[in-house]
Amino acid sequence: MLELPPDPTEAVWIVASGGTAGLLESCNCVSDRRGGLPQRAEILRQMRQKRAALLLLDLGGNCPGTDLAQKAAADLGFRAMQQMAYDTVLVGMDDLMLGLPSLVSASDRSSPPFVIANLRRTWGNFGPFWETRRIVERGGLWFGITGAARSPISDLSLPFALDDPVAAITREVEALRPEVDVVVVLSDALAPDDNEELAAIPGVDLIVARREAILPPSERKTTVPLVGYDSEGKSLGRIGVEKVEGRLRFGAPQLFPVSSEGPEVAEIRLLVDEYHESALADPKYAATARGFLLSQPQEKDKENPYLGHEACIPCHTAEYQQWKATPHARAYATLVQNRVQYQSNCVVCHVTGFGRVDGFHVKLPGDPLAGVQCEACHGPGGNHTINPTKENIRLSDRALCEVCHVESQSPKFKDHFEEYWRKAVHASDAGPPVAAGRS
Repeated sequence: MLELPPDPTEAVWIVASGGTAGLLESCNCVSDRRGGLPQRAEILRQMRQKRAALLLLDLGGNCPGTDLAQKAAADLGFRAMQQMAYDTVLVGMDDLMLGLPSLVSASDRSSPPFVIANLRRTWGNFGPFWETRRIVERGGLWFGITGAARSPISDLSLPFALDDPVAAITREVEALRPEVDVVVVLSDALAPDDNEELAAIPGVDLIVARREAILPPSERKTTVPLVGYDSEGKSLGRIGVEKVEGRLRFGAPQLFPVSSEGPEVAEIRLLVDEYHESALADPKYAATARGFLLSQPQEKDKENPYLGHEACIPCHTAEYQQWKATPHARAYATLVQNRVQYQSNCVVCHVTGFGRVDGFHVKLPGDPLAGVQCEACHGPGGNHTINPTKENIRLSDRALCEVCHVESQSPKFKDHFEEYWRKAVHASDAGPPVAAGRS
């Protein structure tokens, strides 16, 4: 069961999430196995058992990119939040990657109400796309909710502009203050100082922001409470509020980790599973994704095709046998096991040639380029099989490895590189790791 305060007396619990980035559930790449919409829904269900008056807010950041799989995952995230009875979703900077038509469609069809104070049209009627503020009653208190996306944008080629967040929030707070008990500002800011600037606006009662953009209490310049959350759905933030003798009283902020191994809500699990099945069945989801290594010289040569490891065996039999025992050979199988092989941001580093027409395709059962094969590290082998010289094949180096072994997915890689290298070595004379920059 969820660990909650023994005597939760606050009238209302404000619960925040954000930065889900299309991760419907944990990919289980690292030991920190947190996240998952079905598990989040169960935490919210248990919270409602303890305190019926919840105000559920999402800070946006639901779309990690522009390929179809990522957009479809973001759309499903909106649907899931509607089923979880979220009150408001901020349109963050990352959400604009969906494109305004897709966002408008999602908000009209299957999403909690969107809010954003600093987004406006630059073509047509010049009005806002969505509400700039919302008023919600919960537990006998009236809440005014507004929010802003970061980084002002003014590009005449775009049908929208993002105005200065502070000016936009100041305007909305002035309008809300006479009408509500609690003014809540949803912040998309990345820098803690930006949140301090929002907290200094007269009339603001609470700032909700990503945890890494909140200063430690000893460094804060304002006294307005802030509640944070962990991105990628890894935790929910909670803060309680009540009104005592006409004055607001906030409880201490609290983080609730979302364990990927925790109990689930069946209805949300069904939504996620339906997405898995549709994504796996539809090849167009992978067709628009971009591979991480496509800028490498060997990959840029479209006349140099991928062939698969079978083409390497005649000359490199011993190396092939050794490679089969490495984690690289099983890389795609781990995605299948966790049902995330449709996720382009996952699959790109677990297969060979993803993003090129002749590279790996999710739609092909038993694709011969599954796994991190010879050509993932050494480049397409078409030219090399015709003229096997060292000049037309790539030697791996640390920089190449770090394209995929990033801090979030391989937190120990930086300090234990040689140990990782030995796990992948598949040649008796491979020697020490190649220095970065050699190719």
